[in-house]
Amino acid sequence: MIRMLGQWRRIVQNKRLVKVKFLASFIGSLNFLRLQIKRGGLHLKKLNKIKAWAALTRGWNSSVYLNMQVLKELFWWKTMIQKNRPIQATLISPQAILATDASKTNWGATLKMSHPDLEILFHGKWSSNWHLTSSNQREAAGILCALRRSETYLRERQIKSLKIETDN
Repeated sequence: MIRMLGQWRRIVQNKRLVKVKFLASFIGSLNFLRLQIKRGGLHLKKLNKIKAWAALTRGWNSSVYLNMQVLKELFWWKTMIQKNRPIQATLISPQAILATDASKTNWGATLKMSHPDLEILFHGKWSSNWHLTSSNQREAAGILCALRRSETYLRERQIKSLKIETDN
């Protein structure tokens, strides 16, 4: 990534034209690092603004010059990457599994506890207040209803990690 930042620094300093798609790809790479580097999103604003303007006015296949103000952002990213101490994501095995499903009229869920082996079923009908037009909305709402309904069981058994399974 540091090598890529060096390439972009040279592009800006030499005032070379850059394809908007290439700029978008670079922004995507930096965007991925936002999980690791705090305040990274703020330092993408200038690049995003240039990309959005060029894509909107000239199209995705056009080229654009990057102004010297972008150098400050590139140097910030380089410094932050060099100072970065990686954090490890800890994967915790789930203590319970909540499997949900939803239809146009109903939703259902099964809460499976690993210790002790316990399986609890939840189900319900959509109220008239819910205006769920797509299957994705129904699945997400089904998960929400299942979480609300199973909350007391999860708290009583002090479940800290829950795996949610859905078919959509």
